[in-house]
This record gives sequence, C-alpha cells and structure tokens, in this order.
Amino acid sequence: MKIYMTAVLFTVICAAIAVGEDRLPKPPELKVLEKFVGTWDCQEVARPAIWTPIEKRSSSLEVNKMVLDGWYLQGRSQTPTGTTQALLMNTYDPSQKKYRIWKYTAGGPPTEYSGQWDEPSQTLTIEENTGGIVLKATFHLIDADHREYHVIARDGEGKVYLDIDGKVTRRKQ
Repeated sequence: MKIYMTAVLFTVICAAIAVGEDRLPKPPELKVLEKFVGTWDCQEVARPAIWTPIEKRSSSLEVNKMVLDGWYLQGRSQTPTGTTQALLMNTYDPSQKKYRIWKYTAGGPPTEYSGQWDEPSQTLTIEENTGGIVLKATFHLIDADHREYHVIARDGEGKVYLDIDGKVTRRKQ
C-alpha cells in the first residue's frame, strides 16, 4: 500500500509540474552564462597565502552546459585523471538583479557567491563573505575561446588567505 501511495503522489506531483504554473520569461542576462558553455582546459597558479603557504600550479578540466530549460549553467571541474573536484550551478536572479553561483565540493557544505556582469569589460565579478573573509573572483572573457580569472580572499585587516590566477582555453570539438 505504501508503494502504491508513493507512486500516486509522485504521479500527481509530476502532472502538476507538467500542467502547472505559468513560467516566467527567461531574463536576457542568462545569455551571459551561455558564453561559458563548453569543455575547457584550465591552468592555475595559487600564490603563497595563508590557505596556500607554498605556490601551487595545477590543471583541471571544466565542463559546462545549460540545464533546466536554460535557466542554469551547470559546471563540473575535474582533475586530469577524471576525479570531480567541484560541481557548480550558476544562474541570474531577476528578483535580486544579480548572478548567483552555488559551488559544491566533497569538502563540506556548499558555498554561495553572487555578483554582476560588466558588458564593456566582458567580466563577471562575484563575492562571498564567510566569517569576515571576503572572497572576490573575476572571470574575464578574452574572446570566445579564452578567459582568465583571478580569485583573492582577504580579511578586514587585508591579510591574504588565497590568491589564484587562472587561464582557461576552450577545447575544440
């Protein structure tokens, strides 16, 4: 009986979603996220800082695709051996007038970032503040196949906890 009731409830919910509510029109700001779609090779350098006491160079593969009817950019970052490092969900929130990003790693709870797109400079800038440490990241699109990023985390006294530069190149299919 329990299985039958669960199946009925699932069917009702799915029907309500399929018939359901009127959908909001997609904001044009979502087009910005489409620029990040694709498979990308990433090279980064973490400079000495509190969280990274010695310089570290690394490479990763980033795979991004639009999902959920184009409302979200889903990203996956993985090591050269294929181990997933992070999952990301990115969107534009028209009610808050900002881009929102959720990053999930095996290391703990998700991190939420938010920020703005600057069209003239082709740069997305996001921030997150946890316990007085502000992480700021900029993602600059150089052209359709290249971008660069800078991530820096500082506390209120200016101590640098993290300082990363990265270069990203789209893989040709």
